[in-house]
Amino acid sequence: MKDKVLIPAVALVLAIGLGIGLWLILRDPTPRPAVSGNQPTDPDGPPVRQRANSPAAEREYSLNTASADPVQVDRPQPFRAPETLFRLEVSGRVIDENGLAVPDARVRFVGEGALNDIHGSACADQSGRYTLVAWSPRGTKPGTGKRTGRVVAQDADERSGVTPATDLPETDHAEMPDVVLAGVSEVRGRIQDPAGLPATGVTVIVRSTTPHESVPAGLRVPRVQQAFVTRAATTDSRGEFRLRGLRPGKYMLDVERSWHGTSAGAVEVDVPASGAAWVEPQLKASDAVRGRVVDSDGQPLAGAVVRIQTQSGAAPVRAPGIDQPLRLENADDSFRVQGDRSRREAANLRGGLGSVAVTDADGRFGFFNLQDVAWKVSTRVGESAPVLEELQINRPDITLTVKADSSLSGVVRDAETGAAIEYFDLRLVAGGDERTNPFERVATDRALAWHPRGLWRVVNPKAGNLVRVSAHGYSSGLLKVEDLAPGRSVQNLEIRLSPLCSLTLALSHEGRRLDLEPVLLLFDNGIAFEASSDTAGLARFGAVAATTYTVNVITRDGTRLEGKATVPARAMATIEVELSRHGGK
Repeated sequence: MKDKVLIPAVALVLAIGLGIGLWLILRDPTPRPAVSGNQPTDPDGPPVRQRANSPAAEREYSLNTASADPVQVDRPQPFRAPETLFRLEVSGRVIDENGLAVPDARVRFVGEGALNDIHGSACADQSGRYTLVAWSPRGTKPGTGKRTGRVVAQDADERSGVTPATDLPETDHAEMPDVVLAGVSEVRGRIQDPAGLPATGVTVIVRSTTPHESVPAGLRVPRVQQAFVTRAATTDSRGEFRLRGLRPGKYMLDVERSWHGTSAGAVEVDVPASGAAWVEPQLKASDAVRGRVVDSDGQPLAGAVVRIQTQSGAAPVRAPGIDQPLRLENADDSFRVQGDRSRREAANLRGGLGSVAVTDADGRFGFFNLQDVAWKVSTRVGESAPVLEELQINRPDITLTVKADSSLSGVVRDAETGAAIEYFDLRLVAGGDERTNPFERVATDRALAWHPRGLWRVVNPKAGNLVRVSAHGYSSGLLKVEDLAPGRSVQNLEIRLSPLCSLTLALSHEGRRLDLEPVLLLFDNGIAFEASSDTAGLARFGAVAATTYTVNVITRDGTRLEGKATVPARAMATIEVELSRHGGK
């Protein structure tokens, strides 16, 4: 079979790959913009010794080892139709802090105590009212003891609220207290490098200083939990970032190490009840070894893993805010602190101690707060493993040149609109099933790498690998690598990601609308999504992957009804579903 790349029919997915360069792909005639730091290494700078074909283990340079996977899988729960069905109709209202109705808010009932396994979901109508059916798909009956429950709601602006635990009567209907949605705000800002230029592609993280009450996304059986709120974002071409959906209060903001520098420490931010907090974190780039990873044509490789280690083993590292250097020991190419320093001090060293960096869209990396000793920097992309030795700190930027035996490149697009997607994670994963998993999601608190114009590139991929792309609000997309001959470069490959769909099902049986019934979407006979139909027979689901589902309803009299619904690759869709008796009986 000749060299080729197969793209699955349903193109969906996520992630960051082993080599991703982004310019001069697609034969774009536009001149590559000049970016600070992309200048060639100073020929008059201190000489370094370069060594190639290092015996370094491939695993040490895998993005999957160096960077946590942002994808989480919410696997369908095995479904077995219950012989008996306990139903609880729950009603109430969703309002804001001013007492005004909040339409279209997503509502979830969470049973507690004797109703521990009972739950349900629906959406509020235009008056903020909701009525849902809470039940157990496993057929669990209420236990003995106190019957309590809560209602959690969230709207499209990420405002959320939770009712207090409420005692419920031993009847088949419960009226719940109003759910009050608390206002949310945001943190915005700009990051500049020490020279005052925009710091692009930098990850910014905020974390609340106190826990908030909520139902974490992805829980099949919802539970109200106290948890710290974390959000992350990546700066754009102007060095600006935006962190949305934050409740008012105090947060700690930090900046991850990048080529531009490292932060002097976390900054406390007071998020107001309205408007936005504006911050401009300061970066430092002292005692550094910085550089770029490029191919033999000088094109930058994004997503390459770079490692740094001393030439002679142990060396002290200075850290911001700590006068006395900490001793480091080098064990298996990973640094760890010696001594009894506190966790707080160790956390402040994050930018200085990291022995691994991942290159940005321009192939850049940086290590900071290094001791003035000789260092060795290396990377590996496929079988090409360049090494630079005898490096001193604060020298001109270095260049690691990777021999590109083969490559794939293209653009990531929205399957519905065709627009380029610029923030995504791309990585190579081991070969396997080419079908995309409709239940993969990108964790909401993860920042994704910035890829200008949606361009991606993978260098030296192995036959059988899968290129996986992940982005917020989309299903995963996969592309299989097959038999790339040496010197082969395949360009103009599109990976189209299907948006997760805000889905409305209009349910009917024998000409009658199915109102106030529990509705399941089954995939391979597993429960993928749950909701309740409203008084108009409409069941609404959020963030549904594009594929075909079996629609299952168990009515009040125990009749099991089924139908099929094929969800399109669109952000919103309404589908009419005519249900019939399960098994045709």
